[in-house]
Amino acid sequence: MRSARTVKRRHRFHAALAVLAVAGVVAGCGGSDENAKFGKAFGPVSVELRTVMTSVGQAVAARPTDTQMASEFAGFATRLATVKAHIDALKPPSSLRTLVRSLSAAVGRLSADMRFIAAAARSHQPAAARAATVALVRDSQAASGAGRAIARKTGTKVTP
Repeated sequence: MRSARTVKRRHRFHAALAVLAVAGVVAGCGGSDENAKFGKAFGPVSVELRTVMTSVGQAVAARPTDTQMASEFAGFATRLATVKAHIDALKPPSSLRTLVRSLSAAVGRLSADMRFIAAAARSHQPAAARAATVALVRDSQAASGAGRAIARKTGTKVTP
């Protein structure tokens, strides 16, 4: 037979587990709701970023002249600066703040890379254009990784 003391301890233990379980569910739901709400605001910005980057790929595939490339890449730099401003205007939950900051920084670097490519094309400097293109690829991967991580955590649909 169990002592009254053992039974009381067991009841307290089960009560504590129940409180922890409820607290965990409530905390999980709140974060999930916040993430989903943020995902709705993030979705259009994500589409805007993908649209710019798709346009970059199409512009490069068209093999423009240096003058055309300078003009197009200067335009991409401006569009990416706008995307960065939209990212910076978002109000992410604390669980996503670091990722959103990473994305913003990467998009800022992409905009700078585009300006460097435009300047290199304008001044006919292929070595400078190559160096800026290497940076563009690196920064594009960083932006893509942060964007995918945010989409995954918010349930936002991402298309390749």
